[in-house]
Amino acid sequence: MNNSCQYLAKAEWLLAAIKNEGEDSRRSRCHQLRSIIAAQDIRRAGKEGLETSVAWWLIGVKLAKVERRYRDVLLLAHRIAVFSSRRRVEAMEELADTYLKIHEYSKAERVVRILERIGSASSVKSLSRKVYRQASKPLANDSAYYCVQELVDQNDEGALNLYQEWIKYSNYIRYKGALLGLFSAILTLRERLCRSVTLPRQDVRKVSGDDDIGRMVFVSGFNYSGSGAVFDFLKAIEGVRTPIDDKKVALFQGMDRSLSLHSISNSEIEGEPSSYVFERILKFLFLNVFGVALPPDYGSKRMASLYRKSLFVRASSTTECRERLIERVSEEVGTCEAAEIGGLGVGLLSVFLGPSLSASEDIVLFNNNIKCGRVEVLKVFENARVIFVVRDPCDQYYDHIRSMPDKRISVEKYIQEYRAGRRRLGSVLSDQEIRNRVSVVRFEEFVSQEETRRSVLEWLGLPEECAVGPVGDFDPRRSAKNIDLPLREEEPEAYKDIRNALKEYSVF
Repeated sequence: MNNSCQYLAKAEWLLAAIKNEGEDSRRSRCHQLRSIIAAQDIRRAGKEGLETSVAWWLIGVKLAKVERRYRDVLLLAHRIAVFSSRRRVEAMEELADTYLKIHEYSKAERVVRILERIGSASSVKSLSRKVYRQASKPLANDSAYYCVQELVDQNDEGALNLYQEWIKYSNYIRYKGALLGLFSAILTLRERLCRSVTLPRQDVRKVSGDDDIGRMVFVSGFNYSGSGAVFDFLKAIEGVRTPIDDKKVALFQGMDRSLSLHSISNSEIEGEPSSYVFERILKFLFLNVFGVALPPDYGSKRMASLYRKSLFVRASSTTECRERLIERVSEEVGTCEAAEIGGLGVGLLSVFLGPSLSASEDIVLFNNNIKCGRVEVLKVFENARVIFVVRDPCDQYYDHIRSMPDKRISVEKYIQEYRAGRRRLGSVLSDQEIRNRVSVVRFEEFVSQEETRRSVLEWLGLPEECAVGPVGDFDPRRSAKNIDLPLREEEPEAYKDIRNALKEYSVF
């Protein structure tokens, strides 16, 4: 045993001397040390204890690093990690460092994952930073992202800055704006939940209750139904505000749009990091916001669908969390770079984010976020109303083919979709509770008759003295030009087919 210790001491002395020697002397010393290690390997087989063996393997690792024999480093470090629980973390760190030196970033990331499983928090944090610094290049985005995420898991204060830096260098340009905000939001939400910060009671919005959030009014309809004209008219009325004016909401729209495009589309999810990113984010949100651990077989598309339905539409229990999240995203990101047109969820979300409404500003107006009769959402929001705009089917079809000539829909498909949408609307309106909160307005009557516009104002409880002529972006004379469009002359067969198939809908 004493003899072995003497050899170990000599080996360590040689190793220290090698670092201070010139090139020729270093080569000679390295050869001498390799000979000693090789001899000890033979003697050690069955005679020496495991700890002594590990000590020699560590010397071998250090020598191989000096000689830049990285494959030998990997072999010996792996051997130490397998056989020595006491030296395992140290060996894993050597493995990660070596993989980084030979530019095998995914393997370095794998080492971080293993360290995470064995519970070495400090090593995970330091290694994650190393891997990120060297892997944050276009060919290693996935590994860089994973390691930044590990810093978030360790509640590292600098993780947000690294997130932003990772996005900056990322070659996934299509994610840049939306993911920057989304990552910031995830970090923010985790930080707030970890600190158990609660807002003052008076700042917490409720899902329903006229005293807390003003009445939500959705102007809705089918594509090219003319709902935009009704929206333009109402948004100019005093006492009505629109959520799109809120920059915080515009930022979140980009996130919502990103989920829509990359997690719920009909096409397959396009590579990494989208699949891993969304899977991890959505699992985290469900666990921390809803207190539900999702089963491992939930794919990204399915989880994203649940996320939108639960977090955005049925989020009565998470209003406070969402308010915090958006507030901090706006502060940290400070940009509307991600703003894109969002869906119903984003519109509903903004109700809880805007400034407190005064007694006169008691209507929040949303434009066409409820498509094709999806007004059943009124069951969730007790004080919401819907103005559903309908239009002559022939004019609606002509507007479609005129506005989108490159995506022209066939007459047969248009008729099929129109019928299906009107059937859904009729089914929803058969519920008397909802029917009382839905007003069906014909586009033609709205733009040509002041009385129709007055009736809409009255139904919403707005002052009768409000202007009903041209106001804001609404001009009834301009809108009237979209009545009786020349489908009969330009598309006689289409006009005939639509008239015959949808004649019961020409007048509601």
